[in-house]
Amino acid sequence: MSPRRFYLYTATGTFAWTAFLTLVGFWLGENYDAVEAWINPVSNVIAAGLAGWYLYRVATFQRRVRGSSAQ
Repeated sequence: MSPRRFYLYTATGTFAWTAFLTLVGFWLGENYDAVEAWINPVSNVIAAGLAGWYLYRVATFQRRVRGSSAQ
């Protein structure tokens, strides 16, 4: 791909993505209370899932390290 075509596609994609985020931000700003009511429980579930995944990885780390050195 030529640099000129790459820059054209990159600029077009950047403009489209920025316009999309701007419009969504404008819409969500007007409905902040509704968005907050929906996002708060979802973010709590995501945070709990990440914490559970981290604790699982910490709990099984030593077992995997010892098991791989015995082979």
